[in-house]
Amino acid sequence: MINEANGKLTKVSVMMKKKRRPFFKQNKLALVLCMGFFLYVSVTLLTQELKSRELSLEEASLRKQISAISIEIDGLQKGVETSSSLEHIEDLAREKLKMIKSDEMIYYILNPQSN
Repeated sequence: MINEANGKLTKVSVMMKKKRRPFFKQNKLALVLCMGFFLYVSVTLLTQELKSRELSLEEASLRKQISAISIEIDGLQKGVETSSSLEHIEDLAREKLKMIKSDEMIYYILNPQSN
């Protein structure tokens, strides 16, 4: 307010005329800290996203390996089951060891002639 007697501004009028500056202009430290926090959060999220994608690709690769190994295991188990049967053992003995039963005869043809 203006003191009419001497034309001077009083404290109340100076405070009323003073414009308020925005918060971040008054507190530059707060602005820098907020920007630093935002940057930290952004970098952290980006790093996590990249790591997540990398782990997803690795998981897919490992799942393919697991399925291939499972198929191989199934084949080996079937081979074990068939190799333990008496028919399979007999076939191997006949083919690889040239064994025969006591009541059988083997005939070898030495010179087969084509007609």
